[in-house]
Amino acid sequence: FLLPLVCVVFCVAEEPRLLFEASATEAVSELHGWGVLVNSLEKVPWKRLVFTMVGTLLVLPVVMMVVVSIVLCREANKIRSSFKQTKQQGALVISPYAPLPEPSPQVTSFLVQLIRLMRICVPTIFCEQAFWLFAAFLLSGFYGLLSCLVPSVLVRPLWTMVKVNLPAAFQDFVAIMLGYNAAIAILKAAMNFCGMRAMISFRRALVEHHHAAYMSREGRLYYTLGNLDHRVDTPDARITNDTDLLLQFLFEFVFGGIMKPESGACCQIFFLIFTVAV
Repeated sequence: FLLPLVCVVFCVAEEPRLLFEASATEAVSELHGWGVLVNSLEKVPWKRLVFTMVGTLLVLPVVMMVVVSIVLCREANKIRSSFKQTKQQGALVISPYAPLPEPSPQVTSFLVQLIRLMRICVPTIFCEQAFWLFAAFLLSGFYGLLSCLVPSVLVRPLWTMVKVNLPAAFQDFVAIMLGYNAAIAILKAAMNFCGMRAMISFRRALVEHHHAAYMSREGRLYYTLGNLDHRVDTPDARITNDTDLLLQFLFEFVFGGIMKPESGACCQIFFLIFTVAV
């Protein structure tokens, strides 16, 4: 996110007048109700909002690809070195009657695990999981936009009405404030609903994948994990309970609304981007 933020700072530095926009005192004293809202929306720098959002969407995929490439290269080197070590030691699989236990599986990085989880839970871009995920992401963007405009659209005209003592304009503006806050609440509730549906669809896809591997005729993991390989205890409980906990905390961190109605890193990121632009 650094590049679009730096661009916005340079734009403001080159045009100092952007820092000293005209106050809404004259407009509030002459307009009432919807006129105050329209006048406040006209003062919002929509061009900078669009430029910042487009710049972030252009820079973010490149940064993510670079990070993913670095992590995947490191993981490939680890796997290559583990293969060399296995060849030097001997067989790939140790007998269950061996005196020494088989070493535990190596834990890969969080990013690689997240990529594998997305590949399992979102097989195509036209599946149900992709639809709910995109809907939650889109609604979080609108929620961040409306939240960052509260000081410009509501707080500044309200402060001007109180300062100038305009009770008639204040009474007309109360209904607009209630409607605006209700729109923010409805957007957040809709985003929470889409996030919950995405989590449910992710859980169903992940559990079906685990069940297919667990009950496979080729591997027969239900027998191997229960009688031969004791590194993973209670695999059936892990498939049901651990999968639920994993997705609950993951979606609570990303979108929110799973455990608390007001949470989610995605909303905060969009709020930060639009706030910097405003």
